[in-house]
Amino acid sequence: MDGLWRDLRHGFRMLTKSPTFTVVAVLSLTIGIGANTAIFSVIDAMLLSSLPVKKPEQLMFIRFPSHRTPEALTYGGYRNGISYPVFDDLEERTSAIAAVFGYAPMGYEKDQIEVRIDGRFSFAEADMVSGDFFSVLGVTPIAGRTIGPADEASGSPPAAVISYGYWSRQFSRSATALGKSVLLNGVSFTIVGVAPREFFGIEPGRTPDYWIPIVDHPAFCPWVSGVVRPFPIHDVNWWWMESVARLKPGVKLEIARAQIEDSIHRSMVARLNPPPSADEFPVVVLEPLASGLPRMQSQYAKPLYLSMAVVAMVLLIACANIASLLMARASARQKEVGIRLSMGASRSRLIRQL
Repeated sequence: MDGLWRDLRHGFRMLTKSPTFTVVAVLSLTIGIGANTAIFSVIDAMLLSSLPVKKPEQLMFIRFPSHRTPEALTYGGYRNGISYPVFDDLEERTSAIAAVFGYAPMGYEKDQIEVRIDGRFSFAEADMVSGDFFSVLGVTPIAGRTIGPADEASGSPPAAVISYGYWSRQFSRSATALGKSVLLNGVSFTIVGVAPREFFGIEPGRTPDYWIPIVDHPAFCPWVSGVVRPFPIHDVNWWWMESVARLKPGVKLEIARAQIEDSIHRSMVARLNPPPSADEFPVVVLEPLASGLPRMQSQYAKPLYLSMAVVAMVLLIACANIASLLMARASARQKEVGIRLSMGASRSRLIRQL
């Protein structure tokens, strides 16, 4: 250890003796390693890591291939939604599902909803969720409670859960946030809980500020902020809500898919007038949700991996440049190294010092 300490001091003195070389080498490595770390952190969060929820491998996103979804039941070209009444029938008619929840963002932009707190005006992101959203995900709040099925009932006081980041920014993590009355698009909501710090929802890279229960109010339009809704939220003709099912342990994927598809078909026959024709029944596809929404992964996978390849090349170029500089320095220090060897220095000791 004493020899190692002396070699470290020697190496540091050699670096300070050549400040230009040191600065160039350190900056080159900083740029290369920093860029790779940043891009890989994004890839890890969006494509590799599991959602911070209970048993994410049991969660399945219910998707409909676009070419089989009834055109009359879609809005704005969006085809992965399900109408609220059809969604309501899912859990009752399928034995393979332990639970199911639905949700929809309030818009595509960050300024989705207007927020007024104690007279202060701001904008925020929000998701509209069914009452089983948090329970199906197995998310426990760090303060207060989450949204439950009772909050969906007509006449229930409007409740909202806020994210940990929003709680920190707007309320400085104060306990007074619980029970606070806020105006969202002019509608009064009471903050009933704070989500845990690690929870961001089911879309990596996007953390809503508010989660609110499904509210049939003209002030709230899922997916597109500020646009008049085509139908009431509970109308069977508006397929607007995305749905996620938690499968029971040991249930085969194909069995669950067939049961969900059958439930949706029967619900459409019972609720739609006239019922859809045979070729209008949607085909159901179950996609694993363990790492987040599949559409997010498909949308960002290629750009992220391409970025990773680019920054990896930057790191390789930086390493090649530093290697060239080290070779130039080594050729200039041949005499010094020869003297050290002649005085008895071992090759391993020289390599350690260099």
